[in-house]
Amino acid sequence: MSTAYAEPGLPLIVHRPEDVLGYRNYNDLNMTHSGSTFLKVAWEAVGGYQVDKKRRVVPFSDRDFQLRVNAAWPVAVADKTPYSFWRTDSSVDRDLNS
Repeated sequence: MSTAYAEPGLPLIVHRPEDVLGYRNYNDLNMTHSGSTFLKVAWEAVGGYQVDKKRRVVPFSDRDFQLRVNAAWPVAVADKTPYSFWRTDSSVDRDLNS
């Protein structure tokens, strides 16, 4: 795993395909899926989400997808910058955590 920098200096952690075999926990590639972007070619190459739970690398469909993509391509993670926020003042929530 190495650190790279994107303009204008956003620190990124780059997870390379050869790193995947060294992962011991499904959280070793720690990504928030709602804040992730992937090229369509990556989605198509790994077959998108694996519906059959018995064929997943890990139990969670989003993390399984991320790990399968990372096994084929480098994945960069900006872990110091939040890309997802939980909104609690929405009328949709109606004072409940939905």
